[in-house]
Amino acid sequence: AQVSLLGDRTPPSIEFRESGASFTAAVAGRTLAPFVRVEDADPSVQSTVTLDGSPFTSGSEVGAEGEHLLRATAIDCAGNQSTKEHTFTVDLTPPRFLTFEPPNGARVTDVPLALRGTVDADAVEVRLGSTTAPVANGAFSIDAAFGDGINTRVLEVVDRAGHIGRTTYTLGVRTTQPLVDIVENDEPITDGTLFNRAV
Repeated sequence: AQVSLLGDRTPPSIEFRESGASFTAAVAGRTLAPFVRVEDADPSVQSTVTLDGSPFTSGSEVGAEGEHLLRATAIDCAGNQSTKEHTFTVDLTPPRFLTFEPPNGARVTDVPLALRGTVDADAVEVRLGSTTAPVANGAFSIDAAFGDGINTRVLEVVDRAGHIGRTTYTLGVRTTQPLVDIVENDEPITDGTLFNRAV
């Protein structure tokens, strides 16, 4: 009698998918539902899936904001084992402007060369109309084209998930001193005029 032995040295294949495509996103701006697909020649391959160290059911919704670790391990009857991990962040909150320099609503006597400020740590860009400025370590500097008078600007800040936060910024600029006339009975008083009576 002859006995045929089939050697299996191929580990199971593990794939993460989401919304019908391979799941590779590092940041998502919405709730996710990752699926874990395990393929192997052994139909009885065993798999274990966890999310942040807790058991996870493939296809379950992940909506908690923050960083997550999806991990899957599969082993077939021949002892071949595979492990796959993917770290991703769920971000559902638009970014915010935190501070401005000059402050929002301020009145100044010199035209600022730029508008500076700080934003949430996950922001990547600040926009003012067609002008854009990168965010570095939570700080930005953007040309706001200020001029004399009341300057009102609508600013946008964009985070790495694509969310947009908006705010309205106002700055009053007056580079010239106001003209002041001293009058008496609606007539201007000439500088240096002497009076021998109460004025």
